[in-house]
Amino acid sequence: MEVNNTSYGCVLDNISNEGALIRFSETDAPEIQLGAVGKLKVILLNDMEYPCKVVRVNYPRVGLSFL
Repeated sequence: MEVNNTSYGCVLDNISNEGALIRFSETDAPEIQLGAVGKLKVILLNDMEYPCKVVRVNYPRVGLSFL
C-alpha cells in the first residue's frame, strides 16, 4: 500500500472487483486516514497496481475501494 509517497507492507486478506481488505502487522500499523488516496500493489504472477481510496479503518485491517 502506498499513501502520500510512502510504502507500507501489508497482507491481502480479500480482493474483489470493487476493492480489497488489507491487514497490517499490529506492531507496524501506519496512521492511514479514512479517505486517503493511494495505490495497492499486488504481486501474483505479475505486479499489478490499483489506484484506491481508504473507505474503512479498523486497525490492523483497512478497507479499500478501487478508483
